[in-house]
Amino acid sequence: MPLETLVRLVKEEQQKEGGAFGPEDIAIMTATFDRLLGDFKLVDRDDPAVTMLAKLVIEIVHTGERDPERVRQEVLGRHS
Repeated sequence: MPLETLVRLVKEEQQKEGGAFGPEDIAIMTATFDRLLGDFKLVDRDDPAVTMLAKLVIEIVHTGERDPERVRQEVLGRHS
């Protein structure tokens, strides 16, 4: 399941940053990532595009954006 990719990357980021994301941040990332997977019709967690999307979502939320739709639009804007 592709969502496992996001969870793994968030955990790695938290270890590097010392717990940078709270439960609300993780919920935002999960909802946004799930929607993006549908946007791109991705189902294979080993697809490099899944990892790329997860990293972008994490990066954008890490910058302080907390609106799931804005995060989604920023990711989509980088890939249009």
